Amino acid sequence: CQKRPISTEQIERIVENVEKNIRDISTKEVSTQEIGKILMMYLRNLDPVAYIRFASVYRKFQDVDEFVHDIQSNEQQFSINEHHEQ
Repeated sequence: CQKRPISTEQIERIVENVEKNIRDISTKEVSTQEIGKILMMYLRNLDPVAYIRFASVYRKFQDVDEFVHDIQSNEQQFSINEHHEQ
């Protein structure tokens, strides 16, 4: 979350939540793919730019259209969340 307005406390909270989610999964081993999905969920809610940065590396988009589609989906999700928070 370098160069983003995210506090150390927010990062620590995400780490704690991700760890809790991993412990709650009933299997003994959790794949890195699953951990990445969990982390993206928290990043998406915390900071859209941090989410897009992580997702662009983690998800290994095959082309620009796939990347743009994800950004548009992200924007739509945030506009829905903003309406629910008001």
